[in-house]
Amino acid sequence: MTATLDTNLAADAATLRSLHDPGDPLVLVNVWDVGSAHRVADAGAKALATSSLAIATAIGIPDSPDAPLDEMFGAIGRITAATDLPVSADLLDGYGLPADELVERLLGAGAVGFNIEDSDHRQPGTLVPASVAAARVADLRRAADRAGIAVVINARTDVYLYDGGDGTPEVIGRARAYLDAGADCVYPVRLDDAVLARQVVEELDGAPVNANADVTTIDDIRSSGASRISIGPQAFFRAYSTLDTIAAALLRP
Repeated sequence: MTATLDTNLAADAATLRSLHDPGDPLVLVNVWDVGSAHRVADAGAKALATSSLAIATAIGIPDSPDAPLDEMFGAIGRITAATDLPVSADLLDGYGLPADELVERLLGAGAVGFNIEDSDHRQPGTLVPASVAAARVADLRRAADRAGIAVVINARTDVYLYDGGDGTPEVIGRARAYLDAGADCVYPVRLDDAVLARQVVEELDGAPVNANADVTTIDDIRSSGASRISIGPQAFFRAYSTLDTIAAALLRP
């Protein structure tokens, strides 16, 4: 990378990190291609985030650790090239890449933050041990340091996917481990209840937490103390649902 590109990426990373404010949380409407990126940016977004599931579905590749990475990072690169906003990429579990290669691919695609999750895709429905996931976060933080760009690591835990609200003690334990390992924000996916989000934030002493919301819950989640709010593939699914409705209406016998 050139010195100018390094400077631009460093500035984008600093901007993205600064937007994680519990008093005025970063709201991310996850995108999947250039068109969706343009529309979300034009609506007033301060940053963009991708959804790996939405990208994979849109370009016809698996949303899994064996996804063709040139296609996935190519899609991310097209999104970053289409906007001046900082972009955070959803990178599943890291696709089995060594930390330095993952960070290199991320920065090469022009993104300055990423989600990394703790699901064990070799054993669906389970999580990797917290110590293993935390070590992965630490490796990625060191790799970012070596690259000279303070990328924003959003450490996702999938506890609520499998245990529902009963998993909060494990969420807290994993979140603390990931923050200690160098994560900038923790993301208990499906943390979409304002009362529970407030509890998680308080138990983590105000550390940055990524919660989920939709158009009906956004105001409550904004007031929960979460520093980041995202919607995953919701917008993508709604867009495709509209297409289904139109196609069915026009093509009915």
